[in-house]
Amino acid sequence: MNWRVIFLVIGIALLVIGASIIALSLTQRQVTVQIPTNTSSPTYLLLSNWRNLSIYISTGYPIPKPILNGESSKPPSILQVFYGQYGLLGINVTITNLGNTSEAYLALNNTVIIRGQ
Repeated sequence: MNWRVIFLVIGIALLVIGASIIALSLTQRQVTVQIPTNTSSPTYLLLSNWRNLSIYISTGYPIPKPILNGESSKPPSILQVFYGQYGLLGINVTITNLGNTSEAYLALNNTVIIRGQ
């Protein structure tokens, strides 16, 4: 008789837990946060001719969750230039008045295309 009572109490407890989970799932409102990401638009590009010239470019495309990723979005600019025997050159070119970058990609002829809004 004691085992029947124990199993009855456990069964009722499980029913109450299941009913409360169902009630909570029906009353909770799910919030979906959509980050505008475009997988075809990189934030940074490294152009290189594999011999003596490399150019590191920021396209200005926003980084999703920048604090979590440890990076920050920068305006469209040439950040670093490495030129053969001279090493890193002190060149920094920034494009202003472009607005927010909506699209950035590398064209077939190694031209960087950056479109603002």
